[in-house]
Amino acid sequence: MSGKYIGYMPQSQIQEELRVKKIRLINPDKHYYEFKLDFVTKKKAKDPNKVNFIRSKFQDVFK
Repeated sequence: MSGKYIGYMPQSQIQEELRVKKIRLINPDKHYYEFKLDFVTKKKAKDPNKVNFIRSKFQDVFK
């Protein structure tokens, strides 16, 4: 937000800054970064409830 840099940020991380117009998107239809996010677990987790909880949180954030 110094006005000196351009960067790629996950839009989910900058919603508040966009809302209050501290930052802006530059040609979002042309300039974007796609990435694939994988969630890896063991077949037999020690505590499957914890794994399921974290998996559900990831799904909430990274639909």
